[in-house]
Amino acid sequence: MTVKNVIGYLEDLYPLKHAEPWDHSGLNVKFKLSAKITSIILAIDLTTEVLDYAISKKANLIITHHPFIFSDSWINEYQNAPYKRVLNQKLKEHQINVYSLHTNYDVAFLGTSHQVFKTLGLNAKKLRMIPTLYGVVFDNPREANLVELIAKQLNIKNAIRTNFELNKLNQVERVVIFAGSGSITDINKLKASLNIDLVITSDLKWNEWINYQELGIKIIEIPHLVEEVFANQIFQDLTKILIPEQIHIKKINLPYKNLI
Repeated sequence: MTVKNVIGYLEDLYPLKHAEPWDHSGLNVKFKLSAKITSIILAIDLTTEVLDYAISKKANLIITHHPFIFSDSWINEYQNAPYKRVLNQKLKEHQINVYSLHTNYDVAFLGTSHQVFKTLGLNAKKLRMIPTLYGVVFDNPREANLVELIAKQLNIKNAIRTNFELNKLNQVERVVIFAGSGSITDINKLKASLNIDLVITSDLKWNEWINYQELGIKIIEIPHLVEEVFANQIFQDLTKILIPEQIHIKKINLPYKNLI
């Protein structure tokens, strides 16, 4: 099985045509695609820690969720993220390809938001088959405290923010998970069409907090890092064409800490 074969297999499952126009899903760094797979690393982002791990595993393909390049050129990328110049040099030295499954994976039926739902261990009967491009809608599982479940199952400590008193959680009827940074437009539409009570998402801006406060939308903000769950499904996908010993998931820590 070659690098090219693996990429082709993943693109059949998660076509690049489904990625957002601005998104750099796909090959970010390319070397010898005809080379046989030695091992593969799955990680949310390509960091120094992830690359060193890939080298230790003699990997020749790293699959990330977030693209290694976000800008329209490497010149601009190095201005925004100078550390990537060193990483690129190490990638070249070790001939490691980098491939991203980002928004083309997010919009898949079993994409990132669904993987968060699955990781929480919620009953699939609570799911509502409502078409939302990035979100998963479900009924509030009152038999479980959602906040406690999020903290435990997603291993989040001291990194959850909200805009309501938690004793009102039982008043919530309908919930939506928007893994990553949920679109304010999509959330406003869901409030209008489905009367969504609670949104679980990440990376909210000040104006968004104000908007949700004014509309009476309850928020549970969780770290963007929860998107690491994408690796669980990709691991399962890859075991259909590779032996599990060739596939390694590398998790990273939150790049910040809350002082209080």
